[in-house]
Amino acid sequence: MSDDKSRTKTKTPTPNKTGTPARPAARAKIGPQAKTAARAKPAVRAKPAAKKTPARDLAEVVAAAAAEHQPLNPVLLDLRGLSSVADWFFIASAENPRQMAAIADKIVRRARENGFRPLGREGQGRPDERWVLLDMGEVVVHLFNLEGRKLYDLDGLWTDAPRRDLEEMK
Repeated sequence: MSDDKSRTKTKTPTPNKTGTPARPAARAKIGPQAKTAARAKPAVRAKPAAKKTPARDLAEVVAAAAAEHQPLNPVLLDLRGLSSVADWFFIASAENPRQMAAIADKIVRRARENGFRPLGREGQGRPDERWVLLDMGEVVVHLFNLEGRKLYDLDGLWTDAPRRDLEEMK
């Protein structure tokens, strides 16, 4: 009978230096749970859907403002997860420097009207004006003349970036 009592008796934790009983050690997982926990792979982040964010709102403002001056081949690239520079690129061409300046001015004006602050503007006013760049923070606008767009080929550089349908965003 004494053997039965010793088997069912639970061991009390031994007191530590302060005299309080120590906590029992945490049990390690045993069985199928331990195997799946050891084999668990980190979750793969799926490409986020183009949900509404301030950056997407700004991209929509940019695309709509540019559309008023009928740029050639406008493209909106979703660079989230691909670039640390910006979340969106808007790329378009203009037939001449005057149209390029009008598109850039309209984009800046509409961005300010909608509460966005442009950070910089480069390339305008040069004699060989091929490219105007507007830094809007999370959205970067590239306006090219026809030669410049072919030369720099940003569309080809970012082929892995999803392109957003500009008609869908209206």
